[in-house]
Amino acid sequence: MRYAADNRAVQALYGFITGNTKPLFIALVIAAVIGGLYFPVRDFYVARRTEDILSRQVALREAYNDSLQSDVDRYLSQEGIEEAARSELGMVLPGETRIEVTGQDDGESSTSATDGEGSGQDSSDGSADGADASGTDAGQTDDEGEEQQSEVPSTALEEEQTELAAAQDAPWYIRVLDAIFFFDGVKGQPKPSSTTN
Repeated sequence: MRYAADNRAVQALYGFITGNTKPLFIALVIAAVIGGLYFPVRDFYVARRTEDILSRQVALREAYNDSLQSDVDRYLSQEGIEEAARSELGMVLPGETRIEVTGQDDGESSTSATDGEGSGQDSSDGSADGADASGTDAGQTDDEGEEQQSEVPSTALEEEQTELAAAQDAPWYIRVLDAIFFFDGVKGQPKPSSTTN
């Protein structure tokens, strides 16, 4: 029976591990461990990144759906119907007179109803609906209203574009990790480079 010391392959391996080539052996072991861990860590990173993007997109979609539902609720009320008829169709209640005013500043209503009881009702309805629609006081400035409107998309196209922008919105270190782990976006969605046009 031969001893392990007599085997040349074992002696060569022992010399490689303990001799002058020990740093090379350690580097090879480290490279093998990193190579073995890369793909599970990559899969974990891709799953977490995909979950983050999809959760932000779902939050945007829910905000858009909530804004649509508030519009539907407003149009299903008597005050909402009257306000829509006045602002979008130019209609007035019996006893009211429609007056067109030109030359006003931006942001102010271009029409107003006067003459009779309807004029007081019109201004109170408009302020109540304005407070309900924006969730803030009716005395809010136009700039603040525009900022609030830009957070929630008003059309389906804007909503789709903000969802795609959510996939691109990442700090520099996340972009570096995306490059390291070859993350190119959520499967089934357009690539980020195609949405910049």
